[in-house]
Amino acid sequence: MNKEQLAKEAERILREPALVHALGAMRADSLEELAATPAQDTAEIAKWQAQVAAIDEFRERLEAYIRDGSPSPERPGFA
Repeated sequence: MNKEQLAKEAERILREPALVHALGAMRADSLEELAATPAQDTAEIAKWQAQVAAIDEFRERLEAYIRDGSPSPERPGFA
């Protein structure tokens, strides 16, 4: 799969309403659990932090594929 194809597929995924909703709900639930976890329960805190980080990384990775695969605008004055 080339960069342009990957960008188009990433864009399609980020527009999928069920996926967007599910990821948003998972992130919100994880943040609620994180806030409710006692400060001394470091393993549980790490688990919820990792969940939020993974969701954020998934979105960021797809956004990067879109940026990397989008054609660059022509720049006048450059050869």
